[in-house]
Amino acid sequence: MTADAPHDIAKDVERAILPVLERDGFEIVLCEFVARQKILRLFIDHERGVTVDDCATVSRMVSDLLDAEGVSDRISGRYHLEVSSPGLDRPLVKPAHFARFVGRRVQVTTEVLVEGRRNFSGELVAANEQEFEVVVDARRYAIAYGRVARAKLVPEL
Repeated sequence: MTADAPHDIAKDVERAILPVLERDGFEIVLCEFVARQKILRLFIDHERGVTVDDCATVSRMVSDLLDAEGVSDRISGRYHLEVSSPGLDRPLVKPAHFARFVGRRVQVTTEVLVEGRRNFSGELVAANEQEFEVVVDARRYAIAYGRVARAKLVPEL
């Protein structure tokens, strides 16, 4: 059997577990498969916050679901499942995440140059379904979601 691309595995995992997690009030913030290390990483959130017990419960549910749906068979060999809260430096993945955190400081790395740069650290000032805007050094940048390699909140301590 040929190994699937990490992105494809993550999307299939998310598709398989989303209905059950949403039923229990959980949001999937990010699902990623790190092929080299054979780690399936899942960041979850809940409106009341996420506890260690929540992570353990979701880990068991996800493991059972992936076995039942046959998704785990697509990962050759053994893999590790990590379930955690998004933390203070929460990843921003979906347009709704960006909209929720307008007014907060963010760090963004793009896959391609945007107005001559790839790294942005500043205030998230606007977000819609197509793009978001961040102010860095008093200059406003509009960045389409499709250009983002990674984005996260900067913790406020």
